[in-house]
Amino acid sequence: IREEEKKILNRMEKHLQEIQDNLNSILNKVKSLQELLDLKDNVSFLKEEAGCKMRVRDEAKSLSVVDGALPIERFDNPFMLNTVLRETIDVIKQVSITLDVETAHPQLKVSDDRKWVRWTGTQRSLPDNRKRFTGSPCVLGSEG
Repeated sequence: IREEEKKILNRMEKHLQEIQDNLNSILNKVKSLQELLDLKDNVSFLKEEAGCKMRVRDEAKSLSVVDGALPIERFDNPFMLNTVLRETIDVIKQVSITLDVETAHPQLKVSDDRKWVRWTGTQRSLPDNRKRFTGSPCVLGSEG
C-alpha cells in the first residue's frame, strides 16, 4: 500500500508541477497583455485580441485524474445535476450591462434596450466604423 501511495504522490506532484508551469505561462501572458493594453487604446486592443485565433487554454495540456487517487463525479441523476447547477449559479454575480451597438459584429443583433445580443447568422449591411468587430462575433459592453 505504501508503494502504491508513493506512486500516486509522485504522479500528483508531477501534475502539480505541470499546473504550476501552466499558471506561470498564463501569468506571463496576462503581464504581456497588460503591457500592450497600456500602449494602446481599449477598442484597438480588444479588436486585435478578439481576432487572435490562439487562446491561453489552447496551450494547456489536459491533465488526467490519477487512477484510483481521486473520484470522478458523474451526474446520472438529473436532480443532482440540477442541484450542482443551482449552487453554481448562486455563486455567479449577475450584473446589468449595456452593449455598444457600434462595436457589434455584423452578424450580431443587439436589442433596442441594448441589454442582450443575438446571433443572426446572416451578414447585415451596417455602416463600417473603426470600432466595429469584423473578424470575430464580438460586441463591447459596459456595466450599467
